[in-house]
Amino acid sequence: SNHTEDHFFRYLLARVFGLPNIVDLNTDLDHDGQVFEYLIFLFPRFLKQAMRKGLYKQYVTYQRNEATIRGTIDIARHIKENTPFTGKVEFNERQFSFDNAMMQLVRHTIEVISLKPNGKFLLAQVKDDVRLVREVTGPYRAYERRRVINQNTKRLIRHAYFREYASLQKLCLLILQQRKHFVGSGKREIYGVLFDGAWLWEE
Repeated sequence: SNHTEDHFFRYLLARVFGLPNIVDLNTDLDHDGQVFEYLIFLFPRFLKQAMRKGLYKQYVTYQRNEATIRGTIDIARHIKENTPFTGKVEFNERQFSFDNAMMQLVRHTIEVISLKPNGKFLLAQVKDDVRLVREVTGPYRAYERRRVINQNTKRLIRHAYFREYASLQKLCLLILQQRKHFVGSGKREIYGVLFDGAWLWEE
């Protein structure tokens, strides 16, 4: 029954993910809605695991208009912006940055979760990681959420070293898109939850 299922998920969150059993989960939600809400409770754990490898760094291309060239010259943009020639050159500079599509995705997820009833409690568990993400991503712009989601949907992380970030990326996309039908329907239909509980017998 839904009542038994709700108690099971409360127990799972409390024992496996270290969340207290006092969290108020909305029992008026349908099954898909409950699954979606549970995804939010997974975020702190996934964020902490990913951040153990440090902030995610990615190549970002910047458009520059300076006298010192440090990249590839953009002829069309240079003619448009620097006619008549004043000593500056338009060029594209590629460099590693923490302020990239992946970290922007995490930032948007943090801001969305912070608005949820239990959001501040959940984010408090990873407050140092949340602070770092907010520092490197700069001012928050909610209107850029769709663009950030599209960037991450097109460029999923596949490198084995960053598998924790790949899992975090998928979780963030699920939360931000609020695609409840994506979990528990079609080819991804859920029939139950499987986890290793051998340690329970020892306790």
